[in-house]
Amino acid sequence: MTKLLDFESVDKGSPLEGLSIPALTRVTLARFAGASDDYNPMHLDDKVAAAAGKSSVFAPSHLIMAYVGRMVETCFGGTSIRRYGLRMLKLVWPGDVLTCRGVVIDKRKEGGECVVDADVWADNQRGETVAKGRILAVIPKAPGKPLAKSESSTGVVYPPPKVVAKPKGKGGK
Repeated sequence: MTKLLDFESVDKGSPLEGLSIPALTRVTLARFAGASDDYNPMHLDDKVAAAAGKSSVFAPSHLIMAYVGRMVETCFGGTSIRRYGLRMLKLVWPGDVLTCRGVVIDKRKEGGECVVDADVWADNQRGETVAKGRILAVIPKAPGKPLAKSESSTGVVYPPPKVVAKPKGKGGK
């Protein structure tokens, strides 16, 4: 279970819980093309990619941003994301396995809000960083305390994950 961020508990250098993405497949590329309505042949057709000097099709950058975003959503539940940017550094190929990670690089109070900056990135199975970026988020002041209405009125607010109660054993115990 991911521990929710709060200003009292988080420190500069605190790692964010990582996320592993299974090997990228051509089916994933095709499904993402359909979901995003972006059928760029560089991501779907080996002949077109080869004509452009690439060894095969490769992942669109917004797919990698979505994977890192999935990690951000998990780590920043109950916060307000004010900025999220990501820059691609290397192409991601079918068969690549990605690991998305992050670390808190700053925390401060700004205009009465508790703000953190975090670096986020994705590495491939060879340990190469393929994308890196930055998150700016408003986080709760204390553990278990939700954001104030004014804090959650701007940005993208990911709800905290729901805790599912464990079923009771036989006889309702």
